[in-house]
Amino acid sequence: MIVLAPSSVQEFADMAAEAFDLADKYRNPVMILADGMLGQMMEPVEFKPAKTQEEIDALGNIHNSWCICPNEDGDAKHHHEINSLEIDPSVLEKHVNELYEKYGRIERDEVRFDTYNVSDDNEILCVAWGTASRIVKSAINELTAQGKSVGLIRPITCWPFPYEAVAEAIGPKVRKVYVFELNTGQMLDDVKIAVQGKVPVTFWGKVGGIVFTPAEIKEKLEACF
Repeated sequence: MIVLAPSSVQEFADMAAEAFDLADKYRNPVMILADGMLGQMMEPVEFKPAKTQEEIDALGNIHNSWCICPNEDGDAKHHHEINSLEIDPSVLEKHVNELYEKYGRIERDEVRFDTYNVSDDNEILCVAWGTASRIVKSAINELTAQGKSVGLIRPITCWPFPYEAVAEAIGPKVRKVYVFELNTGQMLDDVKIAVQGKVPVTFWGKVGGIVFTPAEIKEKLEACF
């Protein structure tokens, strides 16, 4: 399942429409993974212009592999059978392989992430998504003013996860990767897979509606220097 993780109300609004387009494109569920703070936050939002007729027609073309188009086929009317369960093993195998190929395309084409203050001078690399990433940014700004270099990778898609982005952000001076989440560590295993044991990975999170502060994040990061 494609999972979009907004960090602002603007992204939340943009992803509401984007999720429909992705679900339509891949015929696959899409989840918007927002936290409670975003759900109650008030921020200005600019809605994107509506799609042009050309863009709508282009989206319609992706349906050709599965939809029924009796009005366009004339005498060559066709019928697409949509079925997730096939009794014939050879047919089922083909279906499963097609799904596997689709998931591979999603992993190749739909990975999204944001970077903040990432450089070869980083001594600590943080990974955080959603509201947590905004708080981490504030702590990074304070540490930067003190001459300490800390970078941040913010996954915008929690799946497909930006494994390569995390791995490439581990510069020559990075001594630790720190994962901050407002949960018990849902993303931690993905980060460990990306890091591949190059440096230690540490996690800190809060749950139950309690949100950590920039000062608390700063204290955690300062202890790593």
